[in-house]
Amino acid sequence: QLARQQRKPKYEMQALWGLWSGHNIVGEYEQAVAYAKQYGDLAEAAGDPRALVILDRMMMRSHHQLGEHGRGRECAERVLAHPGTRSSAARNTGFQLDQRTAANTILVRILWLQGFADQAMHLANDIVAHANAVGHMLSLCYGVTIGASPVALLVGDTNQATLWNNLLREQSLRRAFVYWQVWSRCFDLALAVESRETAADNQFVRPHYELLATVAPAIVSEEILAEAKDVASGWSRPEMLRVLGERTLQRAEIGEAEKLFDQSLLLARQHGALAWELRTAISIARLKNSQGRADEGRRVLEGIYDRFTEGFGTADLRQAEALLKSH
Repeated sequence: QLARQQRKPKYEMQALWGLWSGHNIVGEYEQAVAYAKQYGDLAEAAGDPRALVILDRMMMRSHHQLGEHGRGRECAERVLAHPGTRSSAARNTGFQLDQRTAANTILVRILWLQGFADQAMHLANDIVAHANAVGHMLSLCYGVTIGASPVALLVGDTNQATLWNNLLREQSLRRAFVYWQVWSRCFDLALAVESRETAADNQFVRPHYELLATVAPAIVSEEILAEAKDVASGWSRPEMLRVLGERTLQRAEIGEAEKLFDQSLLLARQHGALAWELRTAISIARLKNSQGRADEGRRVLEGIYDRFTEGFGTADLRQAEALLKSH
Protein backbone atom coordinates (compact mmCIF):
# COMPACT_ATOMS: atom_id res chain seq x y z
CA GLN A 1 0.00 0.00 0.00
CA LEU A 2 2.84 2.40 0.81
CA ALA A 3 4.51 1.80 -2.55
CA ARG A 4 1.18 2.37 -4.28
CA GLN A 5 0.54 5.58 -2.37
CA GLN A 6 3.99 6.87 -3.30
CA ARG A 7 3.54 5.79 -6.94
CA LYS A 8 6.58 3.55 -6.98
CA PRO A 9 5.56 0.60 -9.17
CA LYS A 10 8.96 -1.10 -8.91
CA TYR A 11 8.59 -1.49 -5.16
CA GLU A 12 4.93 -2.35 -5.48
CA MET A 13 5.83 -5.21 -7.81
CA GLN A 14 8.42 -6.46 -5.34
CA ALA A 15 5.82 -6.39 -2.56
CA LEU A 16 3.30 -8.23 -4.75
CA TRP A 17 5.90 -10.89 -5.54
CA GLY A 18 6.48 -11.33 -1.81
CA LEU A 19 2.75 -11.70 -1.13
CA TRP A 20 2.43 -14.17 -4.01
CA SER A 21 5.35 -16.19 -2.66
CA GLY A 22 4.03 -16.18 0.89
CA HIS A 23 0.63 -17.51 -0.11
CA ASN A 24 2.29 -20.25 -2.19
CA ILE A 25 4.34 -21.36 0.81
CA VAL A 26 1.22 -22.12 2.84
CA GLY A 27 -0.75 -23.54 -0.10
CA GLU A 28 -3.16 -20.66 -0.64
CA TYR A 29 -2.95 -20.94 -4.40
CA GLU A 30 -6.07 -18.99 -5.30
CA GLN A 31 -4.96 -15.99 -3.26
CA ALA A 32 -1.45 -16.24 -4.70
CA VAL A 33 -2.60 -16.04 -8.31
CA ALA A 34 -4.61 -12.91 -7.52
CA TYR A 35 -1.37 -11.17 -6.49
CA ALA A 36 0.40 -12.50 -9.59
CA LYS A 37 -2.28 -10.89 -11.76
CA GLN A 38 -1.84 -7.56 -9.98
CA TYR A 39 1.89 -7.85 -10.59
CA GLY A 40 1.13 -8.54 -14.25
CA ASP A 41 -0.96 -5.40 -14.61
CA LEU A 42 1.96 -3.30 -13.35
CA ALA A 43 4.55 -5.15 -15.43
CA GLU A 44 2.55 -4.71 -18.62
CA ALA A 45 1.89 -1.04 -17.89
CA ALA A 46 5.62 -0.47 -17.32
CA GLY A 47 6.57 -2.41 -20.45
CA ASP A 48 9.59 -3.79 -18.58
CA PRO A 49 10.80 -6.98 -20.36
CA ARG A 50 12.52 -8.31 -17.25
CA ALA A 51 9.38 -7.81 -15.17
CA LEU A 52 7.36 -9.64 -17.80
CA VAL A 53 9.72 -12.64 -17.56
CA ILE A 54 9.21 -12.64 -13.80
CA LEU A 55 5.47 -12.56 -14.45
CA ASP A 56 5.80 -15.73 -16.54
CA ARG A 57 7.76 -17.28 -13.69
CA MET A 58 4.98 -16.45 -11.29
CA MET A 59 2.20 -17.61 -13.58
CA MET A 60 3.91 -20.89 -14.52
CA ARG A 61 3.85 -21.91 -10.87
CA SER A 62 0.37 -20.59 -10.20
CA HIS A 63 -1.11 -22.29 -13.27
CA HIS A 64 0.53 -25.57 -12.30
CA GLN A 65 -0.64 -25.39 -8.69
CA LEU A 66 -4.20 -24.71 -9.86
CA GLY A 67 -4.08 -27.77 -12.14
CA GLU A 68 -3.67 -25.74 -15.34
CA HIS A 69 -0.57 -27.65 -16.38
CA GLY A 70 -0.68 -26.86 -20.10
CA ARG A 71 -0.73 -23.12 -19.42
CA GLY A 72 1.98 -23.51 -16.82
CA ARG A 73 4.21 -25.30 -19.30
CA GLU A 74 3.75 -22.52 -21.86
CA CYS A 75 4.90 -19.95 -19.30
CA ALA A 76 7.90 -22.05 -18.27
CA GLU A 77 9.00 -22.50 -21.86
CA ARG A 78 8.80 -18.74 -22.46
CA VAL A 79 11.03 -18.14 -19.43
CA LEU A 80 13.55 -20.71 -20.64
CA ALA A 81 13.56 -19.21 -24.15
CA HIS A 82 14.30 -15.70 -22.87
CA PRO A 83 17.92 -14.59 -23.50
CA GLY A 84 18.26 -13.38 -19.93
CA THR A 85 17.59 -16.88 -18.59
CA ARG A 86 20.78 -18.12 -20.21
CA SER A 87 22.81 -15.27 -18.70
CA SER A 88 25.18 -15.97 -15.82
CA ALA A 89 23.46 -13.10 -14.01
CA ALA A 90 19.97 -14.59 -14.36
CA ARG A 91 19.61 -15.12 -10.63
CA ASN A 92 20.34 -11.46 -9.88
CA THR A 93 16.86 -10.22 -10.72
CA GLY A 94 15.85 -9.21 -7.21
CA PHE A 95 13.65 -12.31 -6.96
CA GLN A 96 15.94 -14.76 -5.19
CA LEU A 97 16.37 -17.63 -7.64
CA ASP A 98 18.45 -18.57 -10.64
CA GLN A 99 15.93 -18.16 -13.45
CA ARG A 100 16.74 -21.38 -15.32
CA THR A 101 16.44 -23.41 -12.13
CA ALA A 102 13.15 -21.74 -11.23
CA ALA A 103 11.60 -22.46 -14.62
CA ASN A 104 12.85 -26.04 -14.89
CA THR A 105 11.69 -26.81 -11.36
CA ILE A 106 8.06 -26.27 -12.35
CA LEU A 107 8.51 -27.74 -15.83
CA VAL A 108 9.85 -31.02 -14.39
CA ARG A 109 6.68 -31.48 -12.34
CA ILE A 110 4.46 -30.74 -15.32
CA LEU A 111 6.37 -33.16 -17.56
CA TRP A 112 5.78 -35.98 -15.10
CA LEU A 113 2.09 -35.13 -14.74
CA GLN A 114 1.67 -35.03 -18.52
CA GLY A 115 3.13 -38.52 -18.85
CA PHE A 116 6.75 -37.77 -19.75
CA ALA A 117 8.50 -39.47 -16.84
CA ASP A 118 11.81 -40.13 -18.61
CA GLN A 119 12.11 -36.53 -19.74
CA ALA A 120 11.21 -35.41 -16.23
CA MET A 121 13.96 -37.45 -14.58
CA HIS A 122 16.52 -36.25 -17.13
CA LEU A 123 15.53 -32.66 -16.40
CA ALA A 124 15.58 -33.29 -12.63
CA ASN A 125 19.23 -34.31 -12.89
CA ASP A 126 19.94 -31.20 -14.94
CA ILE A 127 18.29 -28.97 -12.32
CA VAL A 128 20.57 -30.25 -9.56
CA ALA A 129 23.71 -30.16 -11.74
CA HIS A 130 23.03 -26.61 -12.96
CA ALA A 131 22.25 -25.19 -9.52
CA ASN A 132 25.45 -26.75 -8.20
CA ALA A 133 27.42 -25.37 -11.16
CA VAL A 134 26.28 -21.78 -10.60
CA GLY A 135 26.93 -22.17 -6.89
CA HIS A 136 23.58 -20.76 -5.81
CA MET A 137 22.48 -22.90 -2.87
CA LEU A 138 19.09 -21.25 -2.39
CA SER A 139 18.27 -22.23 -5.97
CA LEU A 140 19.63 -25.72 -5.31
CA CYS A 141 17.35 -26.16 -2.30
CA TYR A 142 14.39 -24.88 -4.29
CA GLY A 143 15.13 -27.13 -7.26
CA VAL A 144 15.62 -30.24 -5.14
CA THR A 145 12.59 -29.62 -2.93
CA ILE A 146 9.99 -28.47 -5.41
CA GLY A 147 11.17 -30.32 -8.51
CA ALA A 148 13.80 -33.05 -8.41
CA SER A 149 12.97 -34.99 -5.24
CA PRO A 150 9.18 -35.09 -5.77
CA VAL A 151 9.66 -36.40 -9.31
CA ALA A 152 12.13 -39.06 -8.13
CA LEU A 153 9.57 -40.23 -5.58
CA LEU A 154 6.73 -40.15 -8.10
CA VAL A 155 8.61 -42.35 -10.60
CA GLY A 156 9.56 -44.72 -7.78
CA ASP A 157 13.31 -43.99 -7.68
CA THR A 158 13.74 -43.91 -3.91
CA ASN A 159 17.53 -44.26 -4.12
CA GLN A 160 17.85 -41.03 -6.08
CA ALA A 161 15.28 -39.29 -3.89
CA THR A 162 17.33 -40.27 -0.84
CA LEU A 163 20.54 -38.89 -2.35
CA TRP A 164 18.84 -35.59 -3.18
CA ASN A 165 17.26 -35.34 0.25
CA ASN A 166 20.67 -35.89 1.84
CA LEU A 167 21.95 -32.99 -0.27
CA LEU A 168 19.00 -30.82 0.77
CA ARG A 169 19.53 -31.62 4.44
CA GLU A 170 23.25 -30.87 4.24
CA GLN A 171 22.86 -27.52 2.49
CA SER A 172 19.86 -26.33 4.51
CA LEU A 173 21.59 -27.10 7.80
CA ARG A 174 24.88 -25.55 6.72
CA ARG A 175 23.17 -22.30 5.71
CA ALA A 176 20.44 -22.27 8.38
CA PHE A 177 17.69 -22.44 5.73
CA VAL A 178 14.97 -23.38 8.21
CA TYR A 179 12.19 -23.50 5.62
CA TRP A 180 14.08 -26.08 3.55
CA GLN A 181 14.92 -28.09 6.69
CA VAL A 182 11.18 -28.62 7.21
CA TRP A 183 10.93 -29.97 3.69
CA SER A 184 13.80 -32.36 4.35
CA ARG A 185 11.84 -33.77 7.28
CA CYS A 186 8.88 -34.18 4.97
CA PHE A 187 11.00 -36.21 2.54
CA ASP A 188 12.32 -38.27 5.45
CA LEU A 189 8.73 -39.31 6.16
CA ALA A 190 8.04 -40.06 2.51
CA LEU A 191 11.12 -42.26 2.32
CA ALA A 192 10.50 -44.12 5.59
CA VAL A 193 8.48 -46.86 3.89
CA GLU A 194 8.39 -48.97 7.04
CA SER A 195 6.60 -46.20 8.95
CA ARG A 196 2.88 -46.57 9.49
CA GLU A 197 2.53 -43.56 11.75
CA THR A 198 0.29 -40.74 10.57
CA ALA A 199 2.36 -37.79 9.39
CA ALA A 200 2.23 -34.96 11.90
CA ASP A 201 4.50 -31.94 12.19
CA ASN A 202 3.41 -28.58 13.52
CA GLN A 203 5.43 -26.90 10.76
CA PHE A 204 3.77 -28.84 7.93
CA VAL A 205 1.22 -26.94 5.83
CA ARG A 206 -0.87 -27.82 2.80
CA PRO A 207 2.01 -28.31 0.29
CA HIS A 208 3.74 -30.83 2.58
CA TYR A 209 0.59 -32.91 2.93
CA GLU A 210 -0.11 -32.69 -0.80
CA LEU A 211 3.29 -34.21 -1.52
CA LEU A 212 2.88 -36.93 1.10
CA ALA A 213 -0.58 -37.80 -0.21
CA THR A 214 0.91 -38.49 -3.64
CA VAL A 215 4.03 -40.45 -2.62
CA ALA A 216 3.27 -41.90 0.84
CA PRO A 217 -0.54 -41.89 1.18
CA ALA A 218 -0.61 -44.46 3.97
CA ILE A 219 0.73 -41.91 6.46
CA VAL A 220 -1.68 -39.11 5.54
CA SER A 221 -4.81 -38.84 7.65
CA GLU A 222 -8.22 -39.25 6.07
CA GLU A 223 -9.14 -35.81 7.39
CA ILE A 224 -6.41 -34.28 5.19
CA LEU A 225 -7.43 -36.38 2.19
CA ALA A 226 -11.09 -35.41 2.60
CA GLU A 227 -10.17 -31.77 2.03
CA ALA A 228 -9.82 -32.67 -1.66
CA LYS A 229 -13.60 -32.98 -1.85
CA ASP A 230 -14.03 -29.34 -0.89
CA VAL A 231 -10.97 -27.61 -2.37
CA ALA A 232 -11.78 -26.25 -5.83
CA SER A 233 -8.23 -26.42 -7.15
CA GLY A 234 -4.88 -28.00 -6.54
CA TRP A 235 -2.35 -29.92 -8.62
CA SER A 236 -2.68 -33.02 -6.40
CA ARG A 237 -6.44 -33.06 -6.00
CA PRO A 238 -7.13 -35.88 -8.52
CA GLU A 239 -4.69 -38.15 -6.69
CA MET A 240 -6.01 -37.22 -3.25
CA LEU A 241 -9.53 -38.11 -4.41
CA ARG A 242 -8.23 -41.46 -5.68
CA VAL A 243 -6.46 -42.22 -2.41
CA LEU A 244 -9.59 -41.25 -0.49
CA GLY A 245 -11.49 -43.68 -2.73
CA GLU A 246 -9.08 -46.45 -1.78
CA ARG A 247 -9.60 -45.68 1.91
CA THR A 248 -13.36 -45.76 1.38
CA LEU A 249 -13.06 -49.08 -0.42
CA GLN A 250 -11.30 -50.58 2.60
CA ARG A 251 -14.54 -49.96 4.52
CA ALA A 252 -16.48 -51.75 1.77
CA GLU A 253 -18.26 -48.52 0.80
CA ILE A 254 -18.12 -49.47 -2.86
CA GLY A 255 -20.59 -46.92 -4.21
CA GLU A 256 -18.77 -44.01 -2.57
CA ALA A 257 -15.40 -45.36 -3.76
CA GLU A 258 -16.64 -45.57 -7.35
CA LYS A 259 -17.89 -41.99 -7.12
CA LEU A 260 -14.51 -40.77 -5.88
CA PHE A 261 -12.64 -42.68 -8.59
CA ASP A 262 -14.92 -41.17 -11.25
CA GLN A 263 -14.35 -37.67 -9.86
CA SER A 264 -10.61 -38.27 -9.78
CA LEU A 265 -10.49 -39.50 -13.38
CA LEU A 266 -12.59 -36.61 -14.69
CA LEU A 267 -10.51 -34.01 -12.86
CA ALA A 268 -7.23 -35.57 -14.01
CA ARG A 269 -8.45 -35.32 -17.61
CA GLN A 270 -9.48 -31.70 -17.09
CA HIS A 271 -6.00 -30.97 -15.72
CA GLY A 272 -4.26 -32.78 -18.56
CA ALA A 273 -2.57 -34.98 -15.94
CA LEU A 274 -2.09 -38.32 -17.69
CA ALA A 275 -0.05 -39.64 -14.75
CA TRP A 276 -2.98 -39.17 -12.38
CA GLU A 277 -5.32 -40.73 -14.94
CA LEU A 278 -3.15 -43.84 -14.95
CA ARG A 279 -3.17 -44.21 -11.18
CA THR A 280 -6.95 -43.85 -11.05
CA ALA A 281 -7.40 -46.28 -13.94
CA ILE A 282 -5.36 -48.84 -11.98
CA SER A 283 -7.67 -48.40 -9.00
CA ILE A 284 -10.75 -48.71 -11.20
CA ALA A 285 -9.39 -51.83 -12.94
CA ARG A 286 -8.71 -53.53 -9.62
CA LEU A 287 -12.19 -52.72 -8.36
CA LYS A 288 -13.82 -54.02 -11.54
CA ASN A 289 -11.75 -57.20 -11.31
CA SER A 290 -13.03 -57.80 -7.79
CA GLN A 291 -16.59 -57.37 -9.06
CA GLY A 292 -16.15 -59.91 -11.85
CA ARG A 293 -16.08 -57.13 -14.48
CA ALA A 294 -12.46 -57.54 -15.52
CA ASP A 295 -13.06 -56.71 -19.19
CA GLU A 296 -14.62 -53.38 -18.26
CA GLY A 297 -11.70 -52.49 -16.01
CA ARG A 298 -9.19 -53.57 -18.63
CA ARG A 299 -10.74 -51.26 -21.23
CA VAL A 300 -10.42 -48.28 -18.91
CA LEU A 301 -6.80 -49.03 -18.03
CA GLU A 302 -5.69 -50.04 -21.51
CA GLY A 303 -7.09 -46.88 -23.07
CA ILE A 304 -4.95 -44.76 -20.76
CA TYR A 305 -1.86 -46.99 -20.76
CA ASP A 306 -1.72 -46.89 -24.56
CA ARG A 307 -1.37 -43.09 -24.52
CA PHE A 308 2.06 -43.28 -22.89
CA THR A 309 5.14 -43.09 -25.08
CA GLU A 310 7.84 -43.35 -22.38
CA GLY A 311 8.42 -44.08 -18.72
CA PHE A 312 7.68 -47.80 -18.98
CA GLY A 313 10.27 -48.56 -16.31
CA THR A 314 8.55 -46.39 -13.71
CA ALA A 315 6.60 -47.87 -10.82
CA ASP A 316 3.13 -46.87 -12.01
CA LEU A 317 3.54 -48.11 -15.57
CA ARG A 318 5.08 -51.40 -14.43
CA GLN A 319 2.10 -51.85 -12.13
CA ALA A 320 -0.34 -51.11 -14.96
CA GLU A 321 1.46 -53.50 -17.31
CA ALA A 322 1.37 -56.30 -14.76
CA LEU A 323 -2.35 -55.75 -14.21
CA LEU A 324 -3.07 -55.81 -17.94
CA LYS A 325 -1.05 -59.00 -18.42
CA SER A 326 -2.89 -60.75 -15.60
CA HIS A 327 -6.22 -60.62 -17.41
